[in-house]
Parts: sequence; C-alpha cells; structure tokens
Amino acid sequence: DLVEEGFDVAIRAGRLADSTLIARAIGAIRRFVVASPSYLDRRGRPKSPDDLAQHDCIVFGAGDERHAWRLALGGKTVEAAVAARLVVNDFDVLRQATIAGIGVAMIPVDRCIADIRARRLERLLGEWCSPETPIHVVYPSTRHLSPKVTVFLDHLRERMTPPPWELGPAA
Repeated sequence: DLVEEGFDVAIRAGRLADSTLIARAIGAIRRFVVASPSYLDRRGRPKSPDDLAQHDCIVFGAGDERHAWRLALGGKTVEAAVAARLVVNDFDVLRQATIAGIGVAMIPVDRCIADIRARRLERLLGEWCSPETPIHVVYPSTRHLSPKVTVFLDHLRERMTPPPWELGPAA
C-alpha cells in the first residue's frame, strides 16, 4: 500500500489490479530461454519447446508444483513442460546457476542480454520467448507531485523507451 507505507512511487510488473493509483506504462519485458555453452556442449540444444522436458531446467518460482514455461512466437503461444533440476526465487541466483552450467533457464532479457553479448549464455529456441509482461510505474496522485518524483518519472520514460535491450549490440 503506497499511501499507507509512505512510498512516492512503485514499479510493478504484470497486470494491474483495479486501483485508485495512477499507472503509467513504461515498457514491457520478455524472458529468453538461455543456457551456458558448457551445458549445451554436454546436453545438446533443444530444437523446440517440447524438447525442454528432456533438459535440466532452472526454474524461477517456489515449491514442488508442476513447472511449465509459456512461450510465444508471433501469434502462437505454447505451454512447455520443464523438468526442474533447481528452483530458485532470486533472479541473480537464477542467472549465476545458468552461467555455471547447471541447466536451461528462462531469464528476463534485461538480466541476460549482457551475458548473451559476452557469450557466457546462448539464447535458445530461435525467436521463442515469453509473452510480454507489462511494466508500470504507479503513484498515488498527479496532484502535488514532488520535484523528485517528477524527475524520477521523466528518467524512467527516457530510459525505458525503447528498452535498452532492444537497442542492438553494445558498443
């Protein structure tokens, strides 16, 4: 509760519940299916989403539930069952375990693009990736926005349009 807890703004990923908060879309995020070259040398490359069931996967989540990844290509979406070798609830741990060769993971693009460019990770399954998850900045009211909030909102709009990972290879 932003108002109750005294926060000026929050960044939220996913669909927003109805609220009295002001919400501004600042972009969307996708996740890529990736693995380290060492894992791929040992286990081979999945050629289709169905092949993921035969691979050790590192899953972001919790518990012993059945794990599946939603993947999209153009207008087509599939649910790919995955065999969770490791389940984590921290994106840094997910990334490090993937780089270490423990298995295949689905990692947010902003958290893996530098590793793909540096060849620590390889993107798998061609153009398949997660459906877009919208990102919003939310705040209590447009009235009486402090200068620091206004500057922060301007900064977010500038940095997120287009998202940095869509700008092509790093120089």
